[in-house]
Amino acid sequence: MEKKKYKNICEKRAIPTTKIKGKNITQKKFLEYFFFKICLFLFLPFISKSQNNNEIMTNYSYIELKVKEQGITRLYYHNETNRNCRGIIPPDEIQINNDEPIQNPGMYHNLAREENYVKLIWINKKIDSLQCLFYACDKITYADFSNFNSAFVKSIGGLFNSCTSLISVNFNNIGWSNLMYMHYLFYYCYSLKSIDLSNFDTSKVQLMNYLFFRCYSLEFINISSKFVTSNVINMNRMFCDCKLLISLNLSNFDTSNVTNMDHMFTNCRTLTSLDLSNFDTSKVTTMNSMFYDCRNLTHLDLSNFDTSNVTDFYEMFQGCISINQLIYLALIHQN
Repeated sequence: MEKKKYKNICEKRAIPTTKIKGKNITQKKFLEYFFFKICLFLFLPFISKSQNNNEIMTNYSYIELKVKEQGITRLYYHNETNRNCRGIIPPDEIQINNDEPIQNPGMYHNLAREENYVKLIWINKKIDSLQCLFYACDKITYADFSNFNSAFVKSIGGLFNSCTSLISVNFNNIGWSNLMYMHYLFYYCYSLKSIDLSNFDTSKVQLMNYLFFRCYSLEFINISSKFVTSNVINMNRMFCDCKLLISLNLSNFDTSNVTNMDHMFTNCRTLTSLDLSNFDTSKVTTMNSMFYDCRNLTHLDLSNFDTSNVTDFYEMFQGCISINQLIYLALIHQN
């Protein structure tokens, strides 16, 4: 007697089957499959949330501040508060002295304690502007950017404008690779004594005017080969009133696109020499009071200056009582 042929073991044993996606599976397998789908539906949102939390922590970015007396009087990151600060993304949290972070702080005013440590925290944000963020916050003494993500920032113009108590800033570990504007950065920071900008990538920066204006106590500026100035068009009052600045190495400066050098070194009274032999001034139109009252300046090499487009030399060397007059005459002869 010929044996009956079965297609599979399920048919041979008469086990009930269910067809899914064209395949016969047992009811047991079907139940397992169905249970797996239910679990996936119920728990997938929590799995995704966990993954998102990991992603958020990866983009956890903050600035730490040390604030004296009763702390920050105001933070100008709201458009309606300061028209110069448009586009600033407010921090998600503010933490004070390691206390529990304040969520969505909005405008933050006086702090309750003396000698506060303040942390401004952004979570999963691409910050492209810090312009005027600490404008007139005259209680800030120290700022640390070493844990801040600067990859998207285009403007830090006026960031510390009128922070008159600021003594030191830590810019280590960040490069500002997309930075375009740093004008008025330390405007009227008259307590600032030294600054390290050696990590700054300024290859895209266009504005450096008023960068260290009236930094009366500034003695030392550390810049490196990364501090590229090839796209800068304005250096007006860049070092103006840096009365205690001892030395200044500008050998890497490319000034080929600069048009304005008004008051660039005005009242740099402690400087004794300036090497500007690499300066390309072919596009400069004004040098008004450029070296005004640089009273101790004895060596100044302007032999490569091209002043063919300069229309304003007013009081360029006024008060430079120690300067080499032959260099001055050479400059006038060139015109």
